[in-house]
Amino acid sequence: MALEERRALWEDLEVIENAISERFQRNPSLYYHSLPILSDLLKQNNNDYNSTQISKNVIYNVKKIKRSRKQLIAQGHEIKLFVKDRDAIIRKLETMNVVPITQSNLSIKDFKDSIISEKSFPKESLKEKQSKYSIFPKTVDQDEKRLLSLRAEDLSLNKLFSREEQYGEYFDFDAIYNEWINVIRNSDHTILDFLAMLEEKFIDKKEDTDSPNYSYLFEPLTDRKNKRYEVFIEKIVKYLEKFLYKSYPLINKATVENELAHDFEKNYISNPITHKEPFKKLLCIVCGKNFANLSVFKNHLDGKNHQKNLINRRDFYYYEFKLKRFLNVLKDTFYHTRNFTERKLAFTLDERKEELQRITEIYNAPVYGKGEKENDINDKSNDVNNKEEENKRNNTIPNGTFDMPIGPDGMPMPYWLYKLQGLDVKYTCEICGNKEFQGRRAFEKHFREPTHIYHLKCLGITASAVFKGITSISEAQSLWKRVNSSVRMGSMNSHKSVKNDSIIKLDNTNAIKMDIEVEDEDGNVMTEQVYNDLKKQGLL
Repeated sequence: MALEERRALWEDLEVIENAISERFQRNPSLYYHSLPILSDLLKQNNNDYNSTQISKNVIYNVKKIKRSRKQLIAQGHEIKLFVKDRDAIIRKLETMNVVPITQSNLSIKDFKDSIISEKSFPKESLKEKQSKYSIFPKTVDQDEKRLLSLRAEDLSLNKLFSREEQYGEYFDFDAIYNEWINVIRNSDHTILDFLAMLEEKFIDKKEDTDSPNYSYLFEPLTDRKNKRYEVFIEKIVKYLEKFLYKSYPLINKATVENELAHDFEKNYISNPITHKEPFKKLLCIVCGKNFANLSVFKNHLDGKNHQKNLINRRDFYYYEFKLKRFLNVLKDTFYHTRNFTERKLAFTLDERKEELQRITEIYNAPVYGKGEKENDINDKSNDVNNKEEENKRNNTIPNGTFDMPIGPDGMPMPYWLYKLQGLDVKYTCEICGNKEFQGRRAFEKHFREPTHIYHLKCLGITASAVFKGITSISEAQSLWKRVNSSVRMGSMNSHKSVKNDSIIKLDNTNAIKMDIEVEDEDGNVMTEQVYNDLKKQGLL
């Protein structure tokens, strides 16, 4: 019986491994999805697994169809179940003691007993095993195509993720934010203030890669010995830890925990934290004291006060360490959450309803869509679909999942505000080489900019308020001739009604400064004083 059972276990193991490889082959993103996160968690600076290669398929020469995020996470949890079954089989194989059959221990009675036991051993056919782990299993409804295997038929992502989390795309910080309000006891702080606090105190800046951010130690917002603060740190760490392993199910939790515990002991407890501003400090995390040099710090590690503090607050220090590590590992998700929160606050009521409807449809959508296609190397339509999806993604805003117009600062803004500021209208200036300006404000501002003034000088025109609003080269040259002729006539007839102070002087030092502008019959814009002077001389 032992031999047959062992053979059946090896057969199960092969079926499971084939099922795992089949899913990786269908969607290589299952493998590459967790690589950058795992690398940051384990502090592995391996160039082969940098984030720029994640979107590329470095295993297969054929392009694969991009799957939805919900499908990616669902199949990741399905593979996690397969790995759990595989590990259980391996442990069982390791505990089984198989005695080799030799002539010395072989007898007729044992042989008969083994035959009887083999018949009593329940056998599951290979086909039944494969159907349990196969992709696209047969369903009662033939029109419904199910992606997940029978082994994962009870898997429900909606029980793991809330609607606001969108399967690991955003954090759901509402409960954590309320906990933070209880710590600081000031309800005037918004959730954006809370996110800004986390970024300022815990997240490392991109430009300071060599000096980690330890502001939460040197400049804490509250007393770190406050019990409410300790409870807050514990809750946010547990949330981030749960979020990490459900968003990246293929990451081995035991391996990560061992690495974090080792790093905590080596770099967080046994070594000081260096702070260079305003002067160099060596801070002991446990005692909260600064030391002048490393030798003095090392000597105090065996002291009674240090050991007492370490025993009493070791868990809290470990939670702080993990909070900093998790926020930096999930930095992209944090920024997505912050940007999405800012956009939600700028929504109108209708836009908020539309966004709520959109995320609800994604949340209730099936893992495998009805119109979804499978990979086919010879099917050229897949390449067309991939290009259309890629172009659609390139035309949308970065880190966004819905279309919003981009404002002058490069950030998305509500359409009603975009239209209110006139940013949907573009103006062209022929003098500046047919350059387009978005909105009336930017268009009027450019008449005072050095670029426009330089192009006027290239046309032989000295810039003044008279030429504000003139964008056509021919109109500018025609107006320049008329202004020059009025200046010459004004100088010849200076003894008449036109006084010297009404003569147009086109140098930069004595430019006319009038607030009121008028327009002649031809549509030329000029100051009221110039208009009256030209009218008196009969030039209009």
